[in-house]
Amino acid sequence: MYVSDPINWDIAVYDYHSRTQVGMLSTGLDYPEGMCVDKNGNVWVANSGAYNMLEFPHGAKTAIATLDDNSYEPVSCSINPKNGDLAVGNILYFREGLEGNVTIFKGAAGTGTAYGVAAMYSYYFVGYDGNGNLFFDGTNSQPGTNGQFEYAELPSGSSTPHSLTLAGGSVSFPGNVQWDGKEIAVGDQSNAVIYQTSGSQIVGQTPLTGSSDVVGYFIKGKTVIGPDAGNDRVEFFHYPAGGKAYETITRPAQPTAVVISK
Repeated sequence: MYVSDPINWDIAVYDYHSRTQVGMLSTGLDYPEGMCVDKNGNVWVANSGAYNMLEFPHGAKTAIATLDDNSYEPVSCSINPKNGDLAVGNILYFREGLEGNVTIFKGAAGTGTAYGVAAMYSYYFVGYDGNGNLFFDGTNSQPGTNGQFEYAELPSGSSTPHSLTLAGGSVSFPGNVQWDGKEIAVGDQSNAVIYQTSGSQIVGQTPLTGSSDVVGYFIKGKTVIGPDAGNDRVEFFHYPAGGKAYETITRPAQPTAVVISK
């Protein structure tokens, strides 16, 4: 289990079953935020401060690949289960302070192609479903401002994403986007909840009772692991029931994302 900490510029590695720390990644890291895992168990890291993506093999301490993100600031990523494409959520264009985008690197290599929707300015989290459709969220304003939540989809095989309006509830602030094996889960950092969605419809919810700011959570079967940046700990919740965390791991600074590498 990998836990990113942008404040300390490192990623702590734990044995998932014992919750024992077994390693630490720090080489080449500069404000690491979101992470995702490919079919080989390799961990991709959104190396936000260096404007690139780093690939770490399972158990390795040194990256084997670097993808230049063209001065965009990456904060999340997801692997297409159908073809291995790497989608990256870029919160903004650092050099000019302009709007971000979603960049897709075909086969997790090359230079990448940028996508976006008119309604979205800051792009936060990305997540593929089981069919290769890409969902992503963000806001209509610059980071750090009280912008309106925005949500969109890039259908598999399409080059034109479109905005979606979630019905059946509302999201105050963008949270992680992840396929849970049945539905796309969309987090709300402000309200400590994860919504299950089908297309543009909210069909369920998982309350994260007692959490402060769960950012890049990871769903594994009947457990959701929440890096709680507000409480400086990693929290384990039942999924999809939610409620209070049944277990926690204390981290010294600001845990931001969690992934499990098989």
